[in-house]
Amino acid sequence: MLLLTGRPGIGKTTALRAVAAAAGRTRRVAGFYTEEIRARGVRSGFRIVTLDGEAAVMADASRHGGPRVGKYGVDLAAIEAVAVPAITPRHALDVYLIDEIGKI
Repeated sequence: MLLLTGRPGIGKTTALRAVAAAAGRTRRVAGFYTEEIRARGVRSGFRIVTLDGEAAVMADASRHGGPRVGKYGVDLAAIEAVAVPAITPRHALDVYLIDEIGKI
């Protein structure tokens, strides 16, 4: 197991995507990463993107109700529907990659 941590914007997601691309050439890889959603240059939320290309909004500043992390309302149903299946153990996989192991 390898955990990569650091301040926002230092390239953790970029590193994960590069590892996924490189490992995917010789290994069976699954997982997800997150990407910022920006409106007029301001971060307004976060999207989950699986390594298979499925995507959903997991947190949005305009989302009301439910759990919150800072100014973001978190969509637990989106996480359950997209992120959880992407990391559910499968016998045919060699590597699991997970972005955002801490707070958003």
